[in-house]
Amino acid sequence: MEAVRESVTVSAQVLAKNSKCYVESSVIVPDKNLKVLQVDATSALTKHTLQKGRLCAEGKVYVTVLYLPDTDTPGIKSLSAAFDFDDVIDAPELDEDMHSRVACDVEQVDINLINSRKISLRAVVGVNAEVNADRELGYISDLECEDAAAKCSEADLYAVTAQDSCEFLMKEQVELMAGKPQIAELLKTDVQIEDKEIRAVTNKVIVKGSVCASVLYSAEGGAVEHTDARLPFTEVFELGENCEEDIIDVWCNVLEKNCQAEFDSDGDRRVLSFEILVGVEMCARRERQISYLSDCYFFGAKTECEREQITAERIITYPKTSKNLRESIACDRRMPKIASVYNVVAKPRIISTERSTDGVDVSAKLDISILYLSENPENPVCCYKTDIPVSHSIKAAAGEAICISSECEHISYSLNSAGDVELRAALSFTAEERETRTLDMIADIQRGEATKGSEIVIFFARGGEELWDIAKRFRVSCEEIAELNKLEPDCTIEANRRLIIPCM
Repeated sequence: MEAVRESVTVSAQVLAKNSKCYVESSVIVPDKNLKVLQVDATSALTKHTLQKGRLCAEGKVYVTVLYLPDTDTPGIKSLSAAFDFDDVIDAPELDEDMHSRVACDVEQVDINLINSRKISLRAVVGVNAEVNADRELGYISDLECEDAAAKCSEADLYAVTAQDSCEFLMKEQVELMAGKPQIAELLKTDVQIEDKEIRAVTNKVIVKGSVCASVLYSAEGGAVEHTDARLPFTEVFELGENCEEDIIDVWCNVLEKNCQAEFDSDGDRRVLSFEILVGVEMCARRERQISYLSDCYFFGAKTECEREQITAERIITYPKTSKNLRESIACDRRMPKIASVYNVVAKPRIISTERSTDGVDVSAKLDISILYLSENPENPVCCYKTDIPVSHSIKAAAGEAICISSECEHISYSLNSAGDVELRAALSFTAEERETRTLDMIADIQRGEATKGSEIVIFFARGGEELWDIAKRFRVSCEEIAELNKLEPDCTIEANRRLIIPCM
């Protein structure tokens, strides 16, 4: 007798946690008696490390303040500042050789005017962390023995096969469209990544997408103008071996952005020079199916088995689904009327999920921030915030808790004749289900003493038994019972069925 032993690397989630950290600082404004028009903040994770019992995350919060100074010179001004933040998540199960994924987002930003020239800033940063650990799972896959019967079961598992993070720098120059006045001063630059596509080829991952930039600037005389630019990119990264067989997750985030106004060939400041640093995190997961020895017995002899119960995880990843939205948004009539839209930021937020007969019904909201220009000299830049309810259904098998995530892949907008914002957004929904199973494996097997019995037994089945169970009870092969009784070896026996058992 020889037990065929194998091993496989499997992964399991050891941590999934959301935390918050708070960033407080103050800045001095070069102008006095200012009137704050708009404040926004973005965050970027610059580093995260795993240590024994803790995860450390570091990043930056970028804040832009638009304000009106109390001066004779017309026009709005801007102030930009960057602040460091760090967060520590303590968990005794963490270790430095695990796989981690950390994301951050500014959930709230508040300002307070301390005096005529000092602004106090406070931001709340949400940090989401997920950690997976590898382990080597050893098991018996088969039993090579002529006088024994072996029964195997299958299990679907997963393993993180590769994980990496990298950066790439985009440098582009874009000239203002004809008819746009030249730039006197840059006020604000917003960038977001859209239309992301991922493709794996052998050990490489190809990432395509566009960086959409919106630039707010003041022209000569103080008039406020804006322009847009779409900067496409295609980057190729190495990731593990044969990653085209894996499920690839890629997250792209803008780490740093810089925009400068430069002169064109005619000596006018009509050229925008962009430098944008994009961070990319990649993770490859491979689904693995194993066949393990779950039951066995010897013919004509007792069987001594040592069993082991193993807890293992399986991730069921459902195909990504999309939903297109088209909405007409009317801003609050108490606010200044829209002259032109500078930028629209849309962020989906999952509210609840509910199991249906054929899947999962998702209730979400699309948080909308519309930054626009008005003709009101006291409020030349305004921000209107609202949300759009979203309902979506995902086909998924009934099982354990399912995790739904969503992102806005593309957004466009226009101003209609009624002064409302016509919004078009493409949302994607990703569903993953973690299924925890207990595998009852045979860890070791020994032949016991031989048994003697009658040459033949007449047996009446209780019903609902598999032929395997009856054959194991009498320590004979399923094939012999099936042949003698004209049955299929893997059949289930009905109640009171008379069977002839050829005992050893």
